[in-house]
Formats: sequence, structure tokens, C-alpha cells
Amino acid sequence: MGRGTKMKKVIIIGCILRILAIFVVPLSFEEAHNTLLSQQKDLRLMVQTAAESYPPLYFFLVKAVNPRALSLIFGIITIPTIYYIGKKLFGPKTGVLAAFLVSISPSMIYYSSVGRMYSLVVLVSASVIYLFLKFLKEKKFTFSLILAAALGLYTHYYFIILLLFLNIYAFLNPGNLRKILPKLIIINLSIFILSIPLIFLILNSSRSLIVPGYSIIKLPLFWLTPILPWDLIQNNDLSISTIILLGLSFLPFIFIIIMAKKDIYFKFFVYLFILPALGILVYSRFIYGIAGIRSYIVFSPVFFLLMGLFVTNIGRKFKKVFLLTASFFISLFYIVGIHDFSSNSWDKIYSNFSPNDKVVYSD
Repeated sequence: MGRGTKMKKVIIIGCILRILAIFVVPLSFEEAHNTLLSQQKDLRLMVQTAAESYPPLYFFLVKAVNPRALSLIFGIITIPTIYYIGKKLFGPKTGVLAAFLVSISPSMIYYSSVGRMYSLVVLVSASVIYLFLKFLKEKKFTFSLILAAALGLYTHYYFIILLLFLNIYAFLNPGNLRKILPKLIIINLSIFILSIPLIFLILNSSRSLIVPGYSIIKLPLFWLTPILPWDLIQNNDLSISTIILLGLSFLPFIFIIIMAKKDIYFKFFVYLFILPALGILVYSRFIYGIAGIRSYIVFSPVFFLLMGLFVTNIGRKFKKVFLLTASFFISLFYIVGIHDFSSNSWDKIYSNFSPNDKVVYSD
């Protein structure tokens, strides 16, 4: 079977799972809030209110397109995007395997099925990471990287963490840094100039929402965000299938860290997926709470490329066992989550409120 045929099947699988989820996953408070806010006619009020939690780009996009349809489009586009990046960096086998894992990931399915900005975040993040690696390799000035990074910053605040760690990585390679430093400065300066309106917006907004605080327990949950949507874990007790999946997802990291000594891209991806979580927790502990688990979805493209590499480098028998096992447990978790979603009784709805909550109704 050719690579093209395999990718078509992978994309079809991803489409079916996402379309099914769109019609089953109920509306959450956050999705309803984002949707209603995007329909606000006063653009200034919309932008200022959104800035408490998110940059404004997504809210402008959903003014023109149905929020869930938009998430579906971005989520489907992400599958061939991950394939392209994997193929360019590691070969077509890794590209197909990484894309397959994206297509069946409950987290990717969930965020491609709800009206929030996370499917756009993943797509832009994958593009930024690839364009940055291309810049390091070719040492050529690139407008594409500047534009993608600016789009990311206007989509989610966590993008500044991604850009920070990308720059740190460049400085950790002094031999290459001398050749790229002038262009790197220009790129960062250009991104900063494009972000000036966003900076003013942040400085003039007040944060009234709960600040995600520090907890060492959050560390493994950051690394599992690409597989397990935080919304499901947060609202439900951990099932047996979830616990098993949590354990299985950590096993490949042992292999990956060992292989990181042999390949420059291995080192880059391990660095970019592992260290930001540690940095976020340290910053949250000593400076200001930013440890939002769901937001770590920004780094999820790195995870899928690492997993694609892992599966590519194990033996054929182990590869089949791994893929079958991953597919089974991921599917099981997906079905359990969907089943729980589909049974929304009044008791479950009322469980989201307490007697002291203030409910505001407005036409």
C-alpha cells in the first residue's frame, strides 16, 4: 500500500471521528461563553472581555464561520500538516505514523469538535516549530515564520512560552548562533512589532478569572495533554482505561530519551516537549500562576512527532503491537468519554452550579 493511500485512510479516519464527536459532545460553559462573546456587536467590548483569557484573533474568525465547523477544518488540516513535517524531518514512515496518532488522539478529536481556539493553536504551533527548524538549518530570513508566530500570539497567550523556548534552544547552540544571530534578532523584532497592539491590549485588560496555580501533580498531566483532553479528566473520575493509557503513554519516553543522543532533531523535540512544563511550574510557583494544563496543547505537535519516531524505530512486530494497543485504549477512552457526554441528565447539569452561584440572564 502506497504512502498516499495510507494517508488518505488516516485522514478519512480522522474526519469520521471528529464529525461524530461534533454531534455528540455537548456545549460546555467555555464554548458557550466564547460563542456568545464572538457575536458581540461592540467589537471593543468583545476584544477587551476576551483579553482577560485569550487574544482576540479566534473571536474574529468565528464571527464569519460556525465555531465547531471552524475547529473541524483546522483539526482535519492538522493531520496532513503533521504528516508533511514528519516526512520532511524524518521520512514518510514517521510522517504517516505521527499523522495516524493525531487522527485517533482523543484530545485532538475533542478540540477539533468544540468551538474553541485549540485546534487552530495546534495547527499554527506545528507550522511555527517546522519553520523555526527550517530557519536553523537553512539560515535564511523567513517571513513565513514571522507571520505564523504573530498569528500564534494572537491566538493563545501560551505561544509566547513556545517562542521563548525556541529562542533559548537557538542560544544553546553557540556554533550555529553566530551564523543566525542577526537574522534571529530581526525575526524577533518583527514579531514584537506585529504584537504591539496585543501588548497594549493585555496591559489595559483586567484578569478577573481564576488564576491556574502551582501543583507538582500537574507535571505529568502537561505531558499527557496531547492524548487526553483535560476537559474529560477534569469533569470525570479517572477510569481504568484512562489510567492504563496514562501509563502506556509514558513508556515511549524512555526510548526517546535514549535515542536523543543520536539525532539533533531528537534532542530538539525532547527539549521542546519536556522542559517548558518544568519552566511553567517554576514560574507559577515563584512569580505568577500560569499553569493551565489545557493550554499545554500548544506543544502537542512535538509529542506526535516523537511518538511517530518511536514507532518508526522499533521492530515490526513491536510496531504492530504498539499501534493496535494504542488504537484500542485510545478508542476505549474515546467511547467512554463520548458515552459520558451523551448522558447529560439534569443532575449532571445542576452539578456544575452551587447554591451560592450568581446566574445572570440576558436576551
